[in-house]
Amino acid sequence: MVPVYLDDFALQPLYCVQACPFPSIRIRPHCQYENQVDGPLLSSLARDGFPSTKGEWGEFWLRGNKESGVTNAARVTQAIEALGPTFVKFGQALSARPDIVPRELADALIVLQDNMQTFDTETARETIRSELQNKASTTALDAILTSLSEYPIAAASIGQVYKATLPGYGAVAIKVQRPGIHKTVEQDALLLKSVAAWLESLPAGVPGSNRPLVAAKLVDAVDEFMTRLFEELDYGNEATTWKRLQSSILFERSLCTEHVLVMEWIDGSKLTDTENGRGKAENLRLIETGIECTLSQLLDTGILHADPHSGNLIKVRTEEGMRLGYLDFGVLSTVPEQVRDGLVCAVVELVFARNVQAVADLFAEMQLLAPSVMANPLEKAALAAALNQILSDVLQFPSDEAIAEGVSPVPQLRFDVLLTSLFSLVTRFEFTLPPYFLNNARALATLEDLALVFLTYKE
Repeated sequence: MVPVYLDDFALQPLYCVQACPFPSIRIRPHCQYENQVDGPLLSSLARDGFPSTKGEWGEFWLRGNKESGVTNAARVTQAIEALGPTFVKFGQALSARPDIVPRELADALIVLQDNMQTFDTETARETIRSELQNKASTTALDAILTSLSEYPIAAASIGQVYKATLPGYGAVAIKVQRPGIHKTVEQDALLLKSVAAWLESLPAGVPGSNRPLVAAKLVDAVDEFMTRLFEELDYGNEATTWKRLQSSILFERSLCTEHVLVMEWIDGSKLTDTENGRGKAENLRLIETGIECTLSQLLDTGILHADPHSGNLIKVRTEEGMRLGYLDFGVLSTVPEQVRDGLVCAVVELVFARNVQAVADLFAEMQLLAPSVMANPLEKAALAAALNQILSDVLQFPSDEAIAEGVSPVPQLRFDVLLTSLFSLVTRFEFTLPPYFLNNARALATLEDLALVFLTYKE
């Protein structure tokens, strides 16, 4: 076993020579899932042997306990939830990286949510007072503190949200950062990087093997993730994000600090909600708007909401009718113009010309595909065959008879099948998909699922 002890900011990994290749992480002394995770995983490995192929790893993660029925992947998910906010966010990030973790484990990690315990409101009041006392007028600060909701409206890993009233603005949402979150994240960052480096050093198969157990660059993934998380910890970055989108978002920049955000309060409801069975057509219109917004951000503006799941999309009643509302701009992705142009060209080549070779060349130009794949004739042919299969599975082309009867020649795209196809493509070839691409593909699949809830939905 490899116990990892935490002493403030200094990690001291103590390597003990034993048969088991897994580290025992003791950063959370009272983690309720510790024995429920380590034991079953190690028993499974001892009973069935150490997986050596992708297929065997897939079977390992789907394997479950005969008594409880809980799979190995689910046990890891439970352990991540118990370890706290940094690990929950890291698990969420890994769920969008099939190039790093097997699809079976990634699917289990999708369920991770920021379901965190709240901290007390008095602590939040003190944070608001100390952060805003030199930025807000006495009248404005007193109004905020007096009207602050007794309990938080929502609580996530980094902070929690309250409702208050600001003179001249009306209802506002105030996001307050958790006390001590910086220190927790810094400690967890050291632990994650230590474990990632150790996993990368493990050989596959017998000791002394030159083949690594983990082909993915885990340390690079941890560095990328922690960079984004530290950016998210500074609420000033989120305020800057709003400034880039200020034509559609109302916020008071003078009342935004590193630890407190004051923003417009939006009343809304879930996209799936209907009133007495009515409103299906209206919901479908909003879902269509959501799909258009997601595609527009990805292919046109290049400024992308990095996590547009169903919880961050609401319907808002206005004088002009129902509108689509976006919540939580804590993480924003920027899609380079070269990638946007390449994706548009790839869609044209794939949908209208059905030229998979041109699509492969575009992926290589966008540096999404390793040069070694294109340089190897066998790999290049295998990639073309895989793209042809994706074309067949994902796009539903209308028949010539249907087109003659007036049906649009543009094929229907199945986003749910697209995700599965992308997973297979990434794991088979040295293919790198930016996290924002998979996040938004998942968002489109979610919107598609919401649309299919309503039987009146038509493509």
